[in-house]
Amino acid sequence: MDNSVIKFLQDAQLDHKVKFFDDLGVWVLNDMKLVKVDEHLRDFSKKEKQHFEKALQKLEKTKEGVKTDEKATLCSGQKLGEEGEVFTVNGQSRTKHHEAEEDREAPASRGCCASLSASCARTCRPCSAKHNPLPPGASRGDKLKHAFLCPPHGLVAKMAVLVTSAVMLWACLWAVTGKEALPGGNFFSILVLLICCTIGGYVSQLCRLPPLFGMLVIGFCLRNIPYIDIAKHIQPAWASSLRSAALVVLLVRAGIGLDPVALKRLSCVVIRFAAIPCFVEAAAVAVPSHWLLNFGWDWCFMLAFVLAAVSPAVVVPSMLHVQEERLGLDKGIPTLAIAACSINAVIAISAFGVFLGIAFSTGELALTIVRGPLEALLGVVYGIVLGVLLWYVPHRHSKSIVFFRTFLVFGGSLFAYFGSKAAKLSGAGALGSLAIAFVAAQGWRRQGWSNDKNPVGAVMAKFWIIFQPLLFGLMGAEVKVEDLQGGNIGMGLAVLFIGLFLRLVVSFFTVFGTDLNMKEKIFMAISWFPKASVQAAIGPVAYDTAKAYNAGPEVLALGKQILTIAALSILITAPLGAAAIALTAPRFLKKIPKEEENIDKDNMDFEAQGDNESKYQEGESSKL
Repeated sequence: MDNSVIKFLQDAQLDHKVKFFDDLGVWVLNDMKLVKVDEHLRDFSKKEKQHFEKALQKLEKTKEGVKTDEKATLCSGQKLGEEGEVFTVNGQSRTKHHEAEEDREAPASRGCCASLSASCARTCRPCSAKHNPLPPGASRGDKLKHAFLCPPHGLVAKMAVLVTSAVMLWACLWAVTGKEALPGGNFFSILVLLICCTIGGYVSQLCRLPPLFGMLVIGFCLRNIPYIDIAKHIQPAWASSLRSAALVVLLVRAGIGLDPVALKRLSCVVIRFAAIPCFVEAAAVAVPSHWLLNFGWDWCFMLAFVLAAVSPAVVVPSMLHVQEERLGLDKGIPTLAIAACSINAVIAISAFGVFLGIAFSTGELALTIVRGPLEALLGVVYGIVLGVLLWYVPHRHSKSIVFFRTFLVFGGSLFAYFGSKAAKLSGAGALGSLAIAFVAAQGWRRQGWSNDKNPVGAVMAKFWIIFQPLLFGLMGAEVKVEDLQGGNIGMGLAVLFIGLFLRLVVSFFTVFGTDLNMKEKIFMAISWFPKASVQAAIGPVAYDTAKAYNAGPEVLALGKQILTIAALSILITAPLGAAAIALTAPRFLKKIPKEEENIDKDNMDFEAQGDNESKYQEGESSKL
């Protein structure tokens, strides 16, 4: 369609939606844009025909006397000037209108500036991607050369954006904080760790490994290799807060993605899977450590429950990736693992607190024992109350509904996690964050937001791009080589592997009695393998408590050994467990298409509705 047609239709001041036809077909002028439609849609009213006639008459008058050169053709992308005649100059379409405009502007444009511009264009032409297209069947050398042509494009453009953003972020930090953003400062070290771990995760993905593997390794190297050990300048309070915030992002994403139907069906299995392997591994670690490490029984069980927790920071993102790949959704396997993981962490942390209180006689023993379940209950109640509130606040027709829902669910989860720590009720934080997102997502589903099309989940996924390298980089930086130096490392490794072996076996048998097949049971046992975040959180607690109580050198040595074994468990099990989940999930779990999942959920809802109706009929008959 000629630009002149568009211009004259616009000048005709027609209605917002007008149909128009010419030799090329039927066109619709909608909001000043021409859209071609099928010729069968020619359904013109009398008023519309009058508009067309006026517009066409005006168009015909302006096109009188226009002569087109025989060699020139009107193609898509060529523009017909108001003075009509089209001809080609240096491969470009020109019109008399253009020539007249250039003649009028000749005194201003032709001169030194024009010649300088032309010479710059000729000089830069070899570096332009537009004038040097990649030929078909190009070699790797040609592709590499083309990748660096201007303007930046492809992977080079992405890297340029990242580098520019990093430099701008550092400049802002330096302008605000001064020395803290210079080498040796806290913010400079955090920024370098973030960038390096992001690159490490990308390289790990290229090697077909989970991103957290590369991030953990980079974090460990930035803490322990001389001359590049910038992670030692990160303040412990900042490291702890950033890890906690990243874990909250992870828990919110997990809560939004939980399947309520599968969770209801597997509720008993979730509790069983969270508790039984935890207590069995604790016993399997405590007994050998008494004989191999010469620990007292209170310290044996402190070490046991440090090692008995699986890591939400490793299991949850791995299961979210499995869920995104639509693996195991027919049996609710990702939901089972995510829900049981949080409960397992609460059990381990609570039991560790009990034996810590016994070892250092802090507080009443009875209160310490019931403290764990009370904290878990408090977190669930808080999550339910705030989650139900988010069904109605903000209003479902609010223009900024995505922003406010994201802000409220993330802010409420942060308050649950950090507020519980401030109130010394740390067991309530993780479950509260998970419960807020889960309950809120149930109400949002009824309002039309599904798991696959949840804008809040999409925003939290963007947050995870930043917080993932921070979480795993800081966890890798928590492992210090000096903590691994000791005479009992071999015995500590033996205790660790004894517990891991029994945990795998018991986890496999725990899921018997479900509809999981043999491969799926093996996968569930493998997913209960990695340790990281809980060990990084409570591993140093015994040693720090011993120092705070001015304990003797023997007690300090026991705390140091627990810290060492916890660091070894992170270094060994986190990357191996994540890699094992990523490699076995496609082979052991069934991948279901989206349509099949929707049909299964509809069938479950129909069956539930039928059960409710049958119960209602039975109740009515009993009344009669």
